[in-house]
Order: sequence, then C-alpha cells, then structure tokens
Amino acid sequence: MQNNPFDTEVEEYEEWFITNDKLLDSEVNAIKQLIPMSGNGIEIGVGTGIFASRLGVRDGVEPSSKMAAEAAKKGIKALM
Repeated sequence: MQNNPFDTEVEEYEEWFITNDKLLDSEVNAIKQLIPMSGNGIEIGVGTGIFASRLGVRDGVEPSSKMAAEAAKKGIKALM
C-alpha cells in the first residue's frame, strides 16, 4: 500500500509556505477578496491550517490525521 503524501510530507508542506511567504501572503489576500469577512466558515482540505489561521477560519475538514494535528496546534478544529 502506498503512503499517503499528506501524512508523510506534513513538515515539507508547511515549510514550503513559510519559505515562500510572499506567495502565501498573495494567496491569502486573493482569498480574502472572495470570502465574506463576517460569519463562520469552514475550509475543506484544511491541511496544516496555514491558510485557515490567517483567514480567521476555525473549522475545517482534513482526511490526514497528521495534517489535522498540525492544524489543531493553530487552534483549528479539523474533522476527519
């Protein structure tokens, strides 16, 4: 059985966005233009929560238990 890359590459995923912070900021700013800034939201495929935490989203869906654990460290409740 093949490893799930979302379980095996958690640190690399997070580090890529931290290293490329200008791209992260650009993507977050683009998303902010498209979502309402009031009310509750949920991110599907919340990953490590790197986007949700910057967008004020506190709930997400994430099939990878390791990514969900990282999201939880940022205060994101990830349903699996």
